[in-house]
Amino acid sequence: MSIWDRGSHSSDDSAAVDFSTRTNGLDVGSETAFATVHGWLQECDATHDRCGMTNPSGLPTRVVDVGPPDGTEEPRLYNTRREDGHYAALSYCWGGPQPTTTTLATLNQNETSIAFEELPMTLRDAIIVTRKIGLRYLWIDALCIIQDSDEDKTEQIGRMDTIYEQAYVTIVAVGAEKCTEGFLHEKHLAELLDVVYMSYRCRDKRNGSLCLTTSASYGDDGQAISKRAWTFQESALSKRMLFYGARLYYECPSSKGLYGKVEASDSSDEDWARTRMRKFPATSTIDQSQDSWPKQRLELSILWAKFMKSFSMRALTNPNDKLPAIAGVASRFQTLTGESYAAGMWKERFPFALAWRAVSETKKSKAQPTRRSLTWRAPSWSWAAIDGPIVFENATCTGASRCRILTCETEPLYPTAPLGQLKSAMLALRTPSQELSMSLLPQSPVQYISTRANLPNVVERIVQARARSNQESWISEAHEMTAVLDSPEDLTQSCFWMCSYGRTHADVLCIVLYSQNDEVHSLECVGLVLKEAEGGCYRRIGLCFNFPLADIAAFEGRIVRII
Repeated sequence: MSIWDRGSHSSDDSAAVDFSTRTNGLDVGSETAFATVHGWLQECDATHDRCGMTNPSGLPTRVVDVGPPDGTEEPRLYNTRREDGHYAALSYCWGGPQPTTTTLATLNQNETSIAFEELPMTLRDAIIVTRKIGLRYLWIDALCIIQDSDEDKTEQIGRMDTIYEQAYVTIVAVGAEKCTEGFLHEKHLAELLDVVYMSYRCRDKRNGSLCLTTSASYGDDGQAISKRAWTFQESALSKRMLFYGARLYYECPSSKGLYGKVEASDSSDEDWARTRMRKFPATSTIDQSQDSWPKQRLELSILWAKFMKSFSMRALTNPNDKLPAIAGVASRFQTLTGESYAAGMWKERFPFALAWRAVSETKKSKAQPTRRSLTWRAPSWSWAAIDGPIVFENATCTGASRCRILTCETEPLYPTAPLGQLKSAMLALRTPSQELSMSLLPQSPVQYISTRANLPNVVERIVQARARSNQESWISEAHEMTAVLDSPEDLTQSCFWMCSYGRTHADVLCIVLYSQNDEVHSLECVGLVLKEAEGGCYRRIGLCFNFPLADIAAFEGRIVRII
């Protein structure tokens, strides 16, 4: 149910004398809109010391030279010398194959000129905005990265953190689902927001009309661009952004603005996390000798968990881009903390960081079931091996570790992109472990209902685990353990396997990661559910919890290698 709390009206309506907000102020390509944008940027340059945008940074390897403000020259691709200069960056949805790109075959021609009228509408609009705000250069991935050169793509993707972070402003085409749609055309309220029109009796006794809309919000929440994985780090890393969507929004580390005199507020965890992220230094490691470091490290840990939760809900055209699409944000965190990155997680936060779990529903929508990637792109112990939303069970890294990490090895596919695609990975740890028999709840005589509110309410994801051997000394017949599986295929494969042998259970290995120390779960442990793989190694298939700390005394300590 929507809450209608924003009143507006047309400027020629009788109600105009009673309300200041207009429904016809949505021409974001008008001179009035560009004057507003100029005001936002100039105010930031003049008064926002901590935004630090007045001094130009080094230009990316290539930028689009948009030509003079009057558009009398065609844009062209400019190979920089990495000299200092202000530039804008574009964040947008491709929406399929791009009609105009830079390839090895078109590189020389694009350096001479790029036909403005042949560009897709979103790129043309971005060039217009760049000219209108007085900038000469614009970074667009389709044009500034050689699309059929793996070497250049790897190099440029590895620089995404600095490209967006050092941009004078990032232009975000929020509402365009594909590059051909554009974003500067006049917006009609009824096409963009939930709207109700009603009659209104004015104070001067005339009859007018009132337009009620749902609350506006800053950023890209709920728009097409917020559903694409690659655009996540573009907004997370940018300092200043212009959002062209249902409304024209502005955001910098010090302030926010909304064109059209409508109040707005942060609308999601991602907006909150992005705002908090901008409070940290951009190019230096935090001094860990300061008294404030423990608090800052905790905040960064929570920010990473929120970012990865948001990122995991976004879609990728190429599944192998999972880690490359987040490499820029990882580089930013690594600069701040000096910690070691491993397949989407931080080694210094093991074993707690290993306690992520798949979720079937989010606040925004009912998500599709998570699936394990059909092609290998990350180890099973990493959330990056899963397609679908995940959350970290212990973002604050609290509790007592019950295992010892022996080694964590990751080999990048490209040495020049150590935070990108992986070639192989392995985690070895010494941990209490126990072989278990696992059965699906509907087939079990004991129906276990969890009282933990944050567990996904999906029966096929909850399994009952019991000790297969040494049951009396380890766990009572009445005790149940809860596990959340990473993917339905893991459970289905187990069911097929056990049915073919006439069994009623699947054999798994449970290992202990840590014990919780909060008031509710002070005597409970959290661990992983593993299935045996090749070469004496194991693969993760889920997360388990709700088993007493006292029971692990009978677990066998062993070295476990997970791939």
